[in-house]
Amino acid sequence: MKRYIPFLCWVTLGLCVVKTASADFIYDVQLNAHSTMGHQQFISPTILTVGTSVTTFTINTGSPFTITELCISPGFGDTCDSSSGNSFSGPSIAWLSGTREIALASFPTAFESVGRFEMLGIGSVTIFPVASIPEPSTLLLMGMAVVVFALVRSRHFRSTLEQSEEPGNA
Repeated sequence: MKRYIPFLCWVTLGLCVVKTASADFIYDVQLNAHSTMGHQQFISPTILTVGTSVTTFTINTGSPFTITELCISPGFGDTCDSSSGNSFSGPSIAWLSGTREIALASFPTAFESVGRFEMLGIGSVTIFPVASIPEPSTLLLMGMAVVVFALVRSRHFRSTLEQSEEPGNA
């Protein structure tokens, strides 16, 4: 049993360290067209490469309308079908308020990578990665594994030292 404890410590430590990498991306979308202004921001687990309808925002300001949906078509040939039944070809972003289309910006380049993409006078999209911060539970688990490993190592060292001090082991 004693010889399995260090192995279990290494496995636990390995599980803490070998964690699948996940990066989120923040999309910051600005609108300034047809007397309508808006600023929407949302987080996506991947960079969008197909037409996507977004209805949940971390920032959502709009004047004079509240934006309820962004219909994003990031690449050439992509289409996004909005909840209002309209279809938009990419690369473009459509701002919608309820069932009403507020603005449509067709971009000259696809926005399928990190960076800033602008349609002069109408809107812009900025895509940037979110910094990855380890979760406290992961750090705690890794710390516990190191402590257990240290305890097992010190017990092993003490037992080896005691065996060498016994008479007849010299």
